[in-house]
Formats: sequence, C-alpha cells, structure tokens
Amino acid sequence: MRFLNSFTAAFIAAVLALLTAALLILSFRMQGTLMELSDRTERAVKIGGEIGALFSGEVASIVGFQATNESRYTESYQVQQAAVGQRLKRLAELTPSLGAGVQNDFKELESTIAAWHQSVDARALTTNRLPSGEFRHVAFERFFVMRRAQATAVRFNEAALEYQSGQRAHVQRLASLFIALAVIFGPLAFSALVIMTHILRRLNSTTLYLEGRAHEEEVLRQAAHNLTGGLTMKDVLHRITEATALLGQAEDVCIETVDPQRNEATCVAGCGRGAPPIGTKCPYIGSLAQEVLQTGQPRIIRDVDIEGQAATTFRDLARRSENRNAIVIPLIAESHPLGAMYLMRRDADRFTYADTPKVRILADMASLALHRAMTVEQLQRMEDEERFLADASRTLASSLDYDETLRTIARCAVPHLADLCIVHVVEPQRTYHAELAWADYVDGGIAQQLRDKHRARPDLARSVESAIRSRRAQLVPDLSDESLKESAVDEEHLDLLRRLDLKSAMFVPMAIGHDTVGALAFLATGRRRYDDDDVKRAKTFGRAAGMAIHNAQLYATAHDAIQSRDEVLRSVAHDLRNPLNTVLLSAHVLAANSMPHERHQKLLQSITRASQQMNHLIDDLLAIGRLRAGQRIPLDLHREDPADIVEQVCEMIGPQALEKSIALRWSRPWTSMPAVIVDRSRILQVLTNLLDNALKFTPAGGTISVSCEGTDKEMQFAVKDTGSGIAPADVGRIFDPFWQAKPSDRLGAGLGLAIAKAVIEQHHGRIWVESKLGVGTTVIFTVPAAGAAEVMPSQAA
Repeated sequence: MRFLNSFTAAFIAAVLALLTAALLILSFRMQGTLMELSDRTERAVKIGGEIGALFSGEVASIVGFQATNESRYTESYQVQQAAVGQRLKRLAELTPSLGAGVQNDFKELESTIAAWHQSVDARALTTNRLPSGEFRHVAFERFFVMRRAQATAVRFNEAALEYQSGQRAHVQRLASLFIALAVIFGPLAFSALVIMTHILRRLNSTTLYLEGRAHEEEVLRQAAHNLTGGLTMKDVLHRITEATALLGQAEDVCIETVDPQRNEATCVAGCGRGAPPIGTKCPYIGSLAQEVLQTGQPRIIRDVDIEGQAATTFRDLARRSENRNAIVIPLIAESHPLGAMYLMRRDADRFTYADTPKVRILADMASLALHRAMTVEQLQRMEDEERFLADASRTLASSLDYDETLRTIARCAVPHLADLCIVHVVEPQRTYHAELAWADYVDGGIAQQLRDKHRARPDLARSVESAIRSRRAQLVPDLSDESLKESAVDEEHLDLLRRLDLKSAMFVPMAIGHDTVGALAFLATGRRRYDDDDVKRAKTFGRAAGMAIHNAQLYATAHDAIQSRDEVLRSVAHDLRNPLNTVLLSAHVLAANSMPHERHQKLLQSITRASQQMNHLIDDLLAIGRLRAGQRIPLDLHREDPADIVEQVCEMIGPQALEKSIALRWSRPWTSMPAVIVDRSRILQVLTNLLDNALKFTPAGGTISVSCEGTDKEMQFAVKDTGSGIAPADVGRIFDPFWQAKPSDRLGAGLGLAIAKAVIEQHHGRIWVESKLGVGTTVIFTVPAAGAAEVMPSQAA
C-alpha cells in the first residue's frame, strides 16, 4: 500500500512534472509563435504603408510634371513605380503565412495598382504634358482608380492586422485553457506550486501583452480608416490630431508645417489646452522640427520648461507649464519634409522610447494622409485659378468703356488676389492712380486716403514705378515696419500704412508687346502672405488686365478717330462747297450770256481762285495724311532770300485782306538779310496758312503784321494779328490736326498749323504761339541761316 501510495505519489508527481513541463514548453512556444506572428504581420503592414506612400508619391510626381513639364518628376515616378513593384514581391513572400483572407486582399492590391499604372501609361501622364483644362478633367476622371488603389492598400493592412488579432485570440484561448489545467492540477502537489505559479505569471503577462497589443492594433486600424476619409487639409489635420491624442495618450497635440526656403514653421492644427494657437509662426532654422526632420527620428523632451528656455522655437510652440514632457515626431512623405507632431504629457506618465513604434506608425499614416490632402488641394487650387482667370477674362471683355474697364480690373482682383488692389496707368507724362478696390473687411476710408497721399517713388528698389520700369513682377513677402517707413512719404502716410495692417505686397506690370500700359499693386493684410505661386497668378491676371486696358484704349482712340473723321468730312465738305459753287455759278454765267471782256476775265479769275482754293485744301489733306502715316513731307531745298519770300506771300494775300478791310503791313528791310536754305514753296505754304488763320480771326478794321529778322544763326518770321486771341488752355492744342477752337464756326479743316509745324521742324526750325485774349495772336517760326547750317537736309530729302 505504501509502495502504491509512493508509486501513486511518484506517478502524480511525474504527471504533474510532465504537465508542468508541457505547460512551460507550450508557454514558451506560444511566446515564440506570437513574436513570429507579430514580426510577419508588422513587416507586412509596414510594406503596405510604404506602398501607400510610394503610390501617393506617384500621384504627386504626375501633378508636378503636368504643372512644370520638368523631367525630374518623370524620373521620380519611374523610381517610385519600380519601388512599388519590389515591395509587392516582398509581400508575395509574406502573405502565404498570413491566411487566405490576407492573400485575397493582396491579390486585389496587386490588381488595383496594376490598373492604376495602366491608366497612367495609357494617358502618358508622365511623358506628355496635357493642357491644364484637359489634365484637370483626366485627373478627376481617373481619381476613382487612385482612391481605389489607396483604399485597397488600407484594406490589406487592416486584413493583416485582423489576421494577427485572430491568431492572438486563439493563443489567448489556449492560454486560458492552460491556466484552468494548472489550477486543477496545482492542489495535487505542493511541489508543483512554484512551477505552476511561474507558469501562471507568464501566462498572465502574455495575456496582458496580447490585450495591449490588440487594443493598439484596433486603435491603429481605426486611425488608418479614419485618415483615409479626409480629403481637405482642414479635415485631415483635425483627424490626425484626434487620432494622435487617442493613440499617443497625449494631453496636448499640435502639428506644424515647415517652409525651409522662407525659414518658417507654422502651427496648423492643435488639440488640448496647452497647444499653441493656429497660425503661430517661428523660425525653422534651429527648431526641433528641423532637428527631427534632418535625423528622421523622434526625439523625447524630458522637461518642456528647460527645453523651452534653450530652444526659442519650442518655447513659442509649447506653452510653458511645470511637470510636462513631450515627444516630437517628424512628418516625412516621399523624402519631402512636411513638418512635425508634438505630443505632451504630465511627468507622472512620461514618454519612453517604447512609445516610439506606435507613434512612428501613426506619423507615417499622418504623413501619407497629409501629402494626399496637399495633392488634392493643389488640384483644386489649379481648378479654382483657371475658373477665376476665365471668369475675369469674360468680365474684362464684357465692356470696352475705358473707365469701366479700370473699375472692373480692380474689383476682379479683390479678394481673390488681394485685400487691396490699386490700378496704376501710364501716360506720356505721368503714372497715376486710376482705380482702387478693397475687400469688405478693409477700411475704405483709409484706403482712399492712402491713394490720395501716394507719391511716385522711383528711388525704391521694389515699387510700382520699378515694376513699370523693369517690366518685371516684384514680390515683397513680408512688409516689416522698416519697409513701411522706407515706402512712406511722410508721417501721415506711414500712419495710414500701419492702420491698414499691410503685411505683404506684389507689384505686377501690365505689358502689351513692347509697351507697358500700367501696373497693379496687390496688397495683403492680416495673416495673408504672398509667395511665388501668388506672383504667377498675379502675372497671368496682369496680362489679361493689360490686354483689356489696351483694347479699351484702342476703342477710345477709334471712337475719337471716327469723330475726327466725321468732323473732317463736314469741314472739308463745307470748305469745298463755297469754291465749288463759285466755279459752277461762274461757268453757268459764262455759258449762258454774252458779256464784256472785263466781266469775262473777272469770272475766269474767280474760277481760277476757287480752283486754287480747292487744290490747296486737297494738298493739305494729302500732306496731313502723309504725316499721320509717319512719312516726311518732301523738300526741294535751295538758297533763298527770306525778304523775297515774305514779299511774295504778302502780294498773294493782299487782295484778300483788302477785301475784308484788314490792313496787311510789311516793309522790306533796308539792310541785306542772311540767306536761308529752304523749300521756297513750303515756306510760302507755311506763311500762307498763318495769314489765312489771321484773316479768319481778325475783324474788319484790324491789322496783320508780317516781319522777318534774323542773325547769322537763324532767321525768324512772325505773323501778328489784332484778333480775338487764344485761350491759355487751347494754346498747346492749336498745332493738333483737325483741332478748332470753335468747330461750329466752320473756319476751315484745322490742318494749316499742323502742316506748318511739320514743315518747320523738317527744316530744323522752331514754331510757337504767343497770344492774349482780346489783344491778338502772334505765330513765330525760325529756320537756320545758310551760314549757320553747314549740314542741311539734301535736296533728295
């Protein structure tokens, strides 16, 4: 019995020992199986995430090539496509051990990515640059293929994590069974208690580990699914902060994006009371974001307060608070630095490097979602820009009225391109503010005062005048107070600039061919800042605005030309009617009646004078037509005596002056005068035109004096009358073709003085007017004396 008892005890002890050994072996096997399963699953999930990131890189490369036509985007797409193929091969080796469901999702992933590549190759999107409108249509047409491939990659990762969760659940059930067996067999032998206790502890630790990992995987799966649903930047950032706060168990979360070229880091999203306000900016160089982006590794901040004192950037981004620690994770997509995430906790629950794997996974998913949102936002921005430019072009083309065109240009630019837009127009003698428009949130009274205070500043390196002069757009990304002081003309002007809260500016010329019709000043207030992309949009709008102004100017010129033509036709018809009636009447009398010889001769003289008058008008019209076509009046130059020329013209005009009871005075100088080299007929034409004008505007009983005097250098001719005179405002216009002080008086076509000015200037002389209302007018012109003009125009000229 004792043997039996001993055998039984030994048997029980042996059974317990075997059971204990078996449970121990199974425990270790479960740990090994679990680690192997976790390793395979995590590698598959990581490769799936890399495929998603590379796929987004392909999309960005296609957008970049279509926007810039640069070959580096084609090469980038090819490299990323090859990398996707390599990772698919690696997944093909891993998926057989992850279950049939994962294998099916992998096959679907291969199929959708192949469909995407075939779609891209079929349209040659990386080698053939499409027009922007067509590319936008193709992009939105094929967007579902891209979304389908991205969604398939997410489903693959979810399937892998689900398979891992299922296997872990199976192991947990076995662990529970082993615990039950250990509890049953434990009381049978005290000697097995230690071993059983050890096994129970190991099993409990394994169970807790499995539960924790299962919870983390579930959170990651929910975060991945949540991030795939966001398309706009604002929505994606909101989802990222929520997921990060949940998974990272952080009290405060903030995300900042970086712009290395502008040395700027900007807080774009935040969650928690300690997060900085959205829009907070700080220098990029020397920041923690720069550090983690350069190393590509997260960094744990043991004490936010101490780090804030050492790093200005972190002090600005994280509000100072006692007993806080943080972790900073880089956001990188396709080797392109996007920014960084900041997670903060109380010191009671410090971050450790054991937290980095899960936050790294979340950061990778956040980078992918952020990059996708940027790509979609870029496509939307391209579409919005094209729609704005198309609408602006249609609006600008809707009217040819000059003033309305200027108002339309200013209104179209606000607020799409600027908070305040000023249209400057270039005229021959000045550049001035032509129109002004401002957004509803801008103080219009201050804007108008600013326009009135404007003074030209050609001395500034970046200004409207500089843009007009260089014909290049100019960007002022940040208007500091020093810049405002430099631009201001006085203290009042500086105060207006400060009150408008101006922060950035662009100056864009409006050029048509080789001519610059003006410039546009785009001013930004508040948080708005201009960059190179804004300059490109502004230049495109400036070209459309310049064309609209040019067309309005052409229309105004054409309208004026039509009015001038109609006025000329009326004047010519009037001037031709009187001599033509004289010819017709004289011819009728000659044909109908017999008359004395003297009467006969008078009628013939009347016909001759009328014909000469008509011929003179026709010559004037031909001459002015030649001048307006840019041609010179032909000259036949000879050495002439100026006194003979004056005497001849007085003899010709004398009878007309006598007929109007006007005294025409001319006395030949007693001394000899210097000769001139001129075209005698043209100088006679000039003097005749001047005397004709004097006769028209001098009343009966008045006097017209013709003088000629000179020096060895030049000869001066003058025609002085005692007529009504010319208003000061009209003195500068009397040499314009077809201009008349009183068109209703029908005193000629208004060509004489214009032709006289052209003839004198071709003789290298000068002509001007001196006049007083109610006193009279004197027209004076000079021609070089023969002795002073060694080089004169040739007779061929």
